[in-house]
Amino acid sequence: MVCNSDRLVLEINQGCPRGFGFTINQKVYNQEDDTYTKEPVDLTGLTINVQIKRAPYVTLPALIEKNITEVKDLTQGVITEPTNGKFTLQITEDDSVKLNPGEYALVINMVDKDTLTHLSSDGNNYAIYRVCYQ
Repeated sequence: MVCNSDRLVLEINQGCPRGFGFTINQKVYNQEDDTYTKEPVDLTGLTINVQIKRAPYVTLPALIEKNITEVKDLTQGVITEPTNGKFTLQITEDDSVKLNPGEYALVINMVDKDTLTHLSSDGNNYAIYRVCYQ
């Protein structure tokens, strides 16, 4: 399947564990010169919720779900550089065999870990998660 979008495509072979690194940036408007710059989001004190779904809709259940914090977890991932917006997602061997080969939506949300309030929405923060035959 050919994707004609600018979406990030993460590819994994079925049965193979893999880690993926991410940086979350935000557009910041500079009123003085009427420009936008990209700056990293400070992830300190947040949880990154990652869901792999058939499509990026709130009402669809997650087929795989990860909650990533600043505490390293070999089955989830870790926020590696909170002030620079960097984190890793870990897909385990067990995760990689749960899904048949094909394309899925990988939805990333920032969540306040104390109140569990979503600080972002499913709408535009998703990538293509492609499972390939081994």
